[in-house]
Amino acid sequence: MATEADVYHAYRLILRREPDGKGLAHYTGCVAAGLTLDGLLHSFLNSDERLRLVERQRRDAEAAVDLGGYQVVVHRDDPDFGAIIVSYQVYEEQVRQALREHLGPGDVCLDVGANVGVMTLLAASRVGPAGRVIAVEPNPDNVQLLYRGILLNGFTNVEVLPLAAADHRAVFSLSGRSNTELVDPDSPDTNGRLVQSVVLDEILHDLPRLDLVKMDVEGHEPAALRGLLRLVTTHRPTLVVEFNPRCLARRQEDAVAFLGQILALYPEIRAISPFGDDEPFRRADDLMAFWRRRAAEVTAEGKLPEGLLHFDLVTQRQ
Repeated sequence: MATEADVYHAYRLILRREPDGKGLAHYTGCVAAGLTLDGLLHSFLNSDERLRLVERQRRDAEAAVDLGGYQVVVHRDDPDFGAIIVSYQVYEEQVRQALREHLGPGDVCLDVGANVGVMTLLAASRVGPAGRVIAVEPNPDNVQLLYRGILLNGFTNVEVLPLAAADHRAVFSLSGRSNTELVDPDSPDTNGRLVQSVVLDEILHDLPRLDLVKMDVEGHEPAALRGLLRLVTTHRPTLVVEFNPRCLARRQEDAVAFLGQILALYPEIRAISPFGDDEPFRRADDLMAFWRRRAAEVTAEGKLPEGLLHFDLVTQRQ
């Protein structure tokens, strides 16, 4: 059973204030009538006051950051993403430069793994009112920040699909914070949130044009691309796809096979990185060997822990 001391501490810890006389009298009466501790917690955690407090805290943690021509909204306390953008006002400049090079007014861009919209909002600024950006992002927290970014920038050319891209329809669980991974719902790594996966070829089957696909989905790129083959084959867009062998291995995807999957569609891949790499390849084995060499070099130079180097793969629109 709950106690009067529990009531006092619930006010202090959950509502962050001293009890008011009327509220304290109400809960004291409830305790006397046999209120359980679970019942007390449920009442406080679901109160309108608590929900308003949580929303205010969430908004206070948000920051709008100018990334050069557009603004993105992030959480300051997200150590893997938001804090970096707030501190440096830059993120994956090599990918942003690829989008600048390959997107123009009127283009259609598909951003698979949009996160909070760093690339989505850049694409929207590039394609203009006559263009279209479709952002695919399963993490509901990221989606809310993406919506805020769309409103902040006044963009009307962005459509958000709050779903995961895959090669089959299923229900997955989310793992992680802003850089979300899809895991089995029974996985111990789950954060308890479920999401629907879709096949983009199915839900975007009537897309009249597609000029660029950016894809960054933490090792799920092969599955997402398999679900997009019809659109890619039809429209031959520029691809800007993350290549992270470590993430691919966690998803039990073969890195060389993934490179072969792309090279079956495009004659050449440019491999770019945050460390200035920009090399063309026509063979999967050659690119993989280059990644191994560069991964060893950046590790030896103390720039990254072993195995954490990733490339972004860029193809030319056909």
